[in-house]
Amino acid sequence: MTNGIDSILGTAPTRPASSASATGDVRVSRAQKLSKRYLDGYRVARFVVGVGMLWKVIGFVFGGIGVLVGIYLVANAREGFDAALKLRIGGLVVLSGIIIFGFCFIIGVLISSVGQMQKATLDSAVNNSTILNDDERAVILSLE
Repeated sequence: MTNGIDSILGTAPTRPASSASATGDVRVSRAQKLSKRYLDGYRVARFVVGVGMLWKVIGFVFGGIGVLVGIYLVANAREGFDAALKLRIGGLVVLSGIIIFGFCFIIGVLISSVGQMQKATLDSAVNNSTILNDDERAVILSLE
């Protein structure tokens, strides 16, 4: 007999376990559902880490382009009125490229860290799950 709190929390048994095979089937079904949930969680976490990596690559590309264009402007500055203007603009472009790279790199690291924290949380949940056996844990954690 279950009380009202068990049924509200969803911890009440859904069907009576009449035999060992019925209990085994329920455990396998629960383990499969739980495995799917964890694998989906890992998929999302890897996607978030990938988005962070994408931000770092974008910062590297656009920052690098800015630095190269700025260096080109500074290197091609000749004497005269244009030379001073090209030096200033080239310096600003180099500085802008460095700032763009730094900003995108920091954003990428922050986004990747969220994905890594998701992975760590899932690792802990899988490791402490009482529904899964060691072989199922190893498969989910990609240890085999």
